[in-house]
Amino acid sequence: MIKIDELISSAMRSQDKVSLAALRLLKSRIMEFKTQKNAPQYTDEVEIGIMRKMVKGLRETGDLYAKNGRNDLAEHEFAQAVVIEGLLPAVPSEADVVKYLSEHYPSGIDKKQMGIVIKEVKSCLVGVDGAIVASVVRGLLKE
Repeated sequence: MIKIDELISSAMRSQDKVSLAALRLLKSRIMEFKTQKNAPQYTDEVEIGIMRKMVKGLRETGDLYAKNGRNDLAEHEFAQAVVIEGLLPAVPSEADVVKYLSEHYPSGIDKKQMGIVIKEVKSCLVGVDGAIVASVVRGLLKE
């Protein structure tokens, strides 16, 4: 898990306004998640999900601003997205998924196990794209 308060104070010391705004926004989203009623446990996966959702939202908002001629606001949104993206870990590739599955399921995967295997891979390879996992698992199904 990232140490958001340390990052915020570092951005304040360096007077990096874009990073500071992005990190404060991230901290508020994390606090919203933690304080919501019946919130699930806060884990690395949840944190990565929050950050990915933020990056997607910032990019979409930046695109809207750019389409409407507000390039100043669009640049700010894109810059914040870059800051948050820099905190994200590297996304496991399809080769990583194939390697994991070949090590743990050398004899193939039963069709009945497919959902369980996909869930296991997604929990072990944090941040992996579910569509990639599903397609690789389908390729390794036993006949």
